[in-house]
Amino acid sequence: MSIVDLFNDYESFIIMIHITSAIIWIGASFIFVASIFPSLMQIPNDRMITRTTIRILYRYLKITFGFSFLLVFSGIIIVIAKNLTTNGPLIETIIYTKGYIWIAMTSLYVYALVKIKSARNICFHGDTLRAIASLKAVTNYVFTLNVLLGLIAIYFGIMLRG
Repeated sequence: MSIVDLFNDYESFIIMIHITSAIIWIGASFIFVASIFPSLMQIPNDRMITRTTIRILYRYLKITFGFSFLLVFSGIIIVIAKNLTTNGPLIETIIYTKGYIWIAMTSLYVYALVKIKSARNICFHGDTLRAIASLKAVTNYVFTLNVLLGLIAIYFGIMLRG
């Protein structure tokens, strides 16, 4: 069975998986930025904030990893099956731009994972201030940037659907 046949047989399901995965990945980042992290900052103990943030971020990464994989996999199937790269230079540019956005988001995801693991090790060795410093880029910038990039990618996806 070719990718085109697979897509033709399960088009609605594959597109649903693609859209749902994007919503979950971007939505989870948005909820973290808009709700969870500001709430954590209300805890009066720095060590408790840091440890709780690390636990939450690990759970977030576990949940979103599977959805990010499904998103990329379903996106590749859609592009190949619909032969979208032959629909003109504008469509091709949108496809490649969307792909680069998801690559950037995945790179930020990996960066966040490395920083969280580093903060976890530092925190468990008792240096809460260094652990907080290690998490700052992730909590202040990575998730916000991922939300913005994800919204742009969703907009491009809507443009491609027509």
